[in-house]
Amino acid sequence: MRKSIYTVLLSLIMTFSFSSCEDFLDKEPVGTIDAEDFYQDINDMDLAITSVYSVLQSSDFEKSEAIIGGGCSDDWYFNDDPSVRNDEMDIGNFIMKPENQILENRWQKLYLGIHRANRIISNMENIDDETVDIGFKNGILGEAKFLRAFFYFSLVKTWGGVPIQPEIPKMGDFITPRSTAEEVWEYIENDLTDAGGTLDNNNNLIYPGLPEKAGLLPERWNKEYFNTGKELEGRVTKWTAKAFMVKALVFQARPDKTPEKWQMAEAFAKHVYEDGIYRLDDPENYMTKYRPGYNNGLWSIFEIQHSDNLGEGSILPHNVARNTGGSTGIICPSKEIRSKMMIANDPRQNLIFITNAEILPDGHKSGTWQTSSRLGSKKWYIYINEKPINYNTEYANNVILYRFSDLILLYAEAAIENNNLQTGCDLLNQVRDNVRGPGVLSPRRPDQGREKLRTYVWKERRFELAQEFHRFWDLVRQDRAYEVLEEFGRINSGSRTKGRYFVEGVNEIFPIPQVEIDLSSGIVLQNPGY
Repeated sequence: MRKSIYTVLLSLIMTFSFSSCEDFLDKEPVGTIDAEDFYQDINDMDLAITSVYSVLQSSDFEKSEAIIGGGCSDDWYFNDDPSVRNDEMDIGNFIMKPENQILENRWQKLYLGIHRANRIISNMENIDDETVDIGFKNGILGEAKFLRAFFYFSLVKTWGGVPIQPEIPKMGDFITPRSTAEEVWEYIENDLTDAGGTLDNNNNLIYPGLPEKAGLLPERWNKEYFNTGKELEGRVTKWTAKAFMVKALVFQARPDKTPEKWQMAEAFAKHVYEDGIYRLDDPENYMTKYRPGYNNGLWSIFEIQHSDNLGEGSILPHNVARNTGGSTGIICPSKEIRSKMMIANDPRQNLIFITNAEILPDGHKSGTWQTSSRLGSKKWYIYINEKPINYNTEYANNVILYRFSDLILLYAEAAIENNNLQTGCDLLNQVRDNVRGPGVLSPRRPDQGREKLRTYVWKERRFELAQEFHRFWDLVRQDRAYEVLEEFGRINSGSRTKGRYFVEGVNEIFPIPQVEIDLSSGIVLQNPGY
């Protein structure tokens, strides 16, 4: 029986597990089944891809995404409660050491996902059953390629160049030196185009000069492959991979630089925007996308799947983002972003912040700890009727990693960098009008110039994607992390001084875990400044 990606069988996890005292970059797993013995048919491959998706559900990955992508930015404060661990505060204040456990756990989880994906990719050719639908077989292979690209994307944005692990490790050669960031990005692009293809709906190249690839993933999964519709939920498609190609290209680009990356990003974004399956959500439903029961809508491109089964929920609402009802969380929204939204009279401010003694949509009254400088997050608030009965640390909310409005704004940014200012304005105005309604705001215009329009897109990204842990990564790729965080550090005090310690040219990426350097006998080198 093929399983939903919600469920990971214990036996399968054990098959791919590593001893806690062994580093899985440097050693083969001990006490596991040979890959050739395990991968007997397409059902085994379907179970195996489930184990790759499951890495995304891990608390280590989700927590690190929130702490780095959100907590390191000016959109969040770290909670000054003494129970907040030093490792988390150290990252937020940019004084982390290579021994930081949060970073070590993130590194290991991402490479675990890569290892599992590699096993599928390297063994798929052994599945030669002629009765297997080639679309299903190619689809699983495409999923493995996409997820491997996502794991390397998460690695390279965190540490720069990292080791690219061989699909089939050579016996006795378990240590891989770091590749350059450029080599990692090239690897990511290759996996994404293998998965999603390089052709538009008319079989023309999306961007000139690319190799012709049809793409392994389906545009939509065939329901006949599965026992129930539940097993379709959350599986990536050709459109997911093409949309993620946009993000990978923009992350490599820089303002006024790297014109080919901007041009290619605009071409892929245009294709997904015009020919794809995604839609903006209705303005009145802005917050429903964050509720269980509204998961995997057409406004969403890629989500981490969760359920209310024990061990399959997300820890973010309780353990990371401050909400209400006794959960203090590790980080809470900053007053700076709320102030910016209030000055702009942005209606989203009332939808995403929890204030002192506020009556919430489920009738619950927020705690007295919420003040003008200690806000809660409605995006991560759990309604009373949605809280699991038997435990209170995991919730069924999916975690949205990439949604359509994010892609539209990346498309607008690329168009503006390419001097296609009218296109950029049209896209930017679409997102703004989707929040307030058409004609409420004066539209952005090409005659406002490229530099001003660029800052307008950046501002809209901050507001539209607030509390979704994109801000720090955006500041880095926009070449203004130091500028923004240094100002943030000057106007804050106590546990909110992160910008005071930010070192330009160093803290845009993080220290390689010391255990990886030690186990490699120095072959894996540390990032400068650590």
